[in-house]
Amino acid sequence: MAITLVASVTAGPGVNGGTTAAITTTGATLLVVSVAWYSGVTTTPTLSDAKGNTWIGLTTRAHTFTNVRLYYCLTPTVGTGHTFTLSGTTIAAAILVYAFAGVGSYQVESGLGGVGGSPAACGSVTPTANGALVVTGRVGNAVATDAVSPAGFTVATVPFVGGVTEQGSAAYAVQATAAAINPTWSWTGGSPSENAVVAAVFLPAVAPSPPQSSTNAQFTAPSAAAGAAITPNATAWANSAYATVLAATSAAAVLTGIVVFPTTGVTAEFELDIATGAASAEVVIATIKGKFFGNTAWDTAYVPLPIPIDNIASGARLSARLRKSGTDVNPWRAAITYLTKPIVGTVQTTAQPLKATAAGGPLPALNTNSADWVNTTWKELITVTPTAIVLTHVIAPAFSGNAQFEFDLGVGSAGSETVVTTVRIQVRSNDGGPWIVPLPNPLDAIPAATRVAARYRGTNTFSSGPFGLLYLEKPL
Repeated sequence: MAITLVASVTAGPGVNGGTTAAITTTGATLLVVSVAWYSGVTTTPTLSDAKGNTWIGLTTRAHTFTNVRLYYCLTPTVGTGHTFTLSGTTIAAAILVYAFAGVGSYQVESGLGGVGGSPAACGSVTPTANGALVVTGRVGNAVATDAVSPAGFTVATVPFVGGVTEQGSAAYAVQATAAAINPTWSWTGGSPSENAVVAAVFLPAVAPSPPQSSTNAQFTAPSAAAGAAITPNATAWANSAYATVLAATSAAAVLTGIVVFPTTGVTAEFELDIATGAASAEVVIATIKGKFFGNTAWDTAYVPLPIPIDNIASGARLSARLRKSGTDVNPWRAAITYLTKPIVGTVQTTAQPLKATAAGGPLPALNTNSADWVNTTWKELITVTPTAIVLTHVIAPAFSGNAQFEFDLGVGSAGSETVVTTVRIQVRSNDGGPWIVPLPNPLDAIPAATRVAARYRGTNTFSSGPFGLLYLEKPL
């Protein structure tokens, strides 16, 4: 889907902020705003709009008291009479707003602060799809005429007015063919001494896929037999030996699900790897992580994969290994479900390995609260995502019996988290497992280079328990 500009507006609303003129944003799938300001009494102004949208702020770039930051909102509420407001005291702000149609996701940002003179390069970024949108912004503390290279950017400027408005400029370009690009600002006709620049890449929307379905029969391994026996390592969180699940596939195959369970009562967190390859040459294609509580009356120990793993060659050996808390060596068992290729129908698959947060060790415990249905504070799960990721499962072991919980997943810096999804569960007393909850519709709303955190609320929030995620890195 091609990205097109729907509307734009700029304003220098005054030393204490203010509101833009109204525009019509109907049809836009992305709102992106470049804000340039002076950090006076208010160090960071607040952005809001007439439609009540929630904004994600990217990294602020600064030089002394001048600052520039990009904000964006995907799938916003849009329409006529759309205004945008900056609030703050002694901010001397400039605001430049764009509304685009055809945008599907955010990819990456770059930027540079502390720039004394022209030119100033934001830093190279490489869109992962053709037709990507690149938006860039600049702040300066004096009047100048701005330009952006390479060619193809459309530039807008709110001019500097001493004591009223910092100079803010923004520009955008739609890149026909994906390639590395380093938006570089230059200016003439003035000598601003405090400058900073930012840039971000947004990817075009992808046409929705038809409903998932297939006429292929699903197979299990081991077939008509107990699961493959795995003897845990006597050292906590150390790998067991691999146990063969299937000696050789009859054709290229797609992993659709994993079964794992202890054969005796045990309370332990665990990770299970599924791998392909000959003995001593195994390559992990999926990892699941969870917990079992206390007895063998566990819940269904089958973990379906909403996006199956398509990375199993014909004739490949499949095996499993275990890591867990504790030192007991009572056996566990593992099995898998799979489809053989060719797949007849429409099934979204990936060759990317399924990964878990807190890999190789215990899950972090969420923070607590003393009142029912009041949010706990956020607990960090991922410090910074290496790429954009797709969330496929949440790991939510019961930590308080006979209670209801809602878990929010948020992205953004501490204190500025934006909720991207919410999961609800009902738990019984402290037994069962593996407490791995698949998302029927995997979540593709977590960009690269962002922090991921979780919080919860429920009928019993004074207890603390582990929490984690299973995910795939993009591109799938």
